Amino acid sequence: MITTQQSATTSITEDPSVAPRMTLRWDPHLRSLLPPFYLKHGLGEKHMEAVYLVCHHLYAQRKYEEAYPLFQMMAFLDCYDKRAWLGVAACAEAMKLFSKAAGCYQIVAILDESDPISLLRSFNCYLECKKEKEAMMMLETALHRAEEQKERYSHLNDQIIKLKENLLSS
Repeated sequence: MITTQQSATTSITEDPSVAPRMTLRWDPHLRSLLPPFYLKHGLGEKHMEAVYLVCHHLYAQRKYEEAYPLFQMMAFLDCYDKRAWLGVAACAEAMKLFSKAAGCYQIVAILDESDPISLLRSFNCYLECKKEKEAMMMLETALHRAEEQKERYSHLNDQIIKLKENLLSS
C-alpha cells in the first residue's frame, strides 16, 4: 500500500513560503499480494526486457512520441518497474508534458524511497508548469533524502540548498 503523509514544517506564524515536506512510503509486500499484470498474460521477464530494449532504443534516438506509449505499456504491465516509469516521465518531459512527467517522477520516488534525483526531476517539471508550491515540496523531500544518504548524495546537498534559496528569493 502506498501511504502519504505531510509533515507540516511551517505554521501561520512562520514563513508561509516554505512548503511542507511530503513523505511517501511504499509497502514492498504489495508486490507479493498484487503480482505484475504481465505474469497473468503468459509474459515473462525476458519479454519485458525485450520491450524495454526497444523503448530505450527509441528514446536514445529521440523518438519520444514512439517510445512514450511503449513505456506506458510497460508501466501498465508492471507497475513496479522503475525503468518503465522513468521512461514515461523522461518522454513526457522531452515532449513538454511537464505535469504528466512530474507525476511519473513521483511514482519513481515512491518505488525507490532512497532516490532524491527523481524528485529533482519532478521539481524541474513543476517549475516549468509554474507550480512553485509543488516544486518546493519536491525540493524539500529531495533534500531530506539526500541528507539521509550523505555519502552517496553529498554532491546534491549544496545544489538543492541553492535551488531552494533561489526559489524562495524569487
